[in-house]
Amino acid sequence: MALLTTTMNNGNTEYDVVRISMGIPAASGWRCYLFGTGPNKGIVYEPAMGQVPNWFRRTMQFLLLGHRWEKQEIRISTIHFPPIK
Repeated sequence: MALLTTTMNNGNTEYDVVRISMGIPAASGWRCYLFGTGPNKGIVYEPAMGQVPNWFRRTMQFLLLGHRWEKQEIRISTIHFPPIK
């Protein structure tokens, strides 16, 4: 999240403008069903790109905790906001 403050001058009035921009992390395409749960129930964790554990850690999480990792197809969606004037 980025916060940018600037001072604008509108004729005789001077005021501060605050702009906030937030970025959504890229999807990794992996989904983890925590503690032995499955799709459509329980707790689901979807890590960001670059935050997925390697094969050994995923296997140990399955053996010790029951976490099940699945590779999902990546769905790309964009949200368009009107420009700030």
